[in-house]
Amino acid sequence: MPRIWAWLDALPAAERPALLRGDIAYGNESVLREAEARNQPYLTKLRLTKNVQRLVTKLFTHPDWEKAGQGWQGREDTLQLSGWSRPRRVIVLRRPIRGDVLIAAQDDLQLSLAFIESKATAAAYEYAVLVTSTDYEARTLAQLYRDRADAENNFDELKNQWGVRPGSRLRVCFTGQGGPDETGCSINRSLPRHAEPVTARCEALGTM
Repeated sequence: MPRIWAWLDALPAAERPALLRGDIAYGNESVLREAEARNQPYLTKLRLTKNVQRLVTKLFTHPDWEKAGQGWQGREDTLQLSGWSRPRRVIVLRRPIRGDVLIAAQDDLQLSLAFIESKATAAAYEYAVLVTSTDYEARTLAQLYRDRADAENNFDELKNQWGVRPGSRLRVCFTGQGGPDETGCSINRSLPRHAEPVTARCEALGTM
C-alpha cells in the first residue's frame, strides 16, 4: 500500500480520514503496523485462521454478548496472532443462521451433502472477527464495517455494471470532466439517489 501511505503522509493532520477501513486483505501486521506508526485509527476484518477460530471457540459459551445490529452479536477481546508484533483489540461478531442450511464437504471421491434443519436443537452461527485500534463499542464497529461494504458496492457497480473506467465516456459523464459537447452524453440529475444499473443506465445517459 505505498500509494495509500504516501497519500496519508501528504495530508495535514486535520484532513486525514477519521477511520481507515479494509477487508480481510488488510488485516495483517504490515498494514496495521504502518497505520499505528501514523496514529491512524483503523478497522479491518481478519481471516478465520486456526488461531482466530480458537478465540471464537473460547468466547462462544460466554454469556455477555451484546447486540451489534442486524441480528449480530458482538464481544470484545484481545488477540496476538503469530506474526503480529503486539496484542490488538478484536471484536468477534456472530449471527444465528436462520432457515435450513446445506453443508457441502468434498473429498477425493465424491461430494457429500448434509442438511441442518432450522428446528434442530444445535444453534448454527456465522462469524466475523474485526481488529481495530479504536475504542468504539461493538455495535458501532459492526455498523462501520457494514458501511464499508456498502461503499465498496457502489464502486463495484460503477466499474463492473455501469462500465466506468479510466478514459471512458461514462467516466467523463459521472465525474463531470468535459462537457456534453465533448463527450456526447449527459446525466439525468432527476434519478433517485441510488439507481440499479440494469434499469437506470439508459435513463441516466442522455445520448451515447
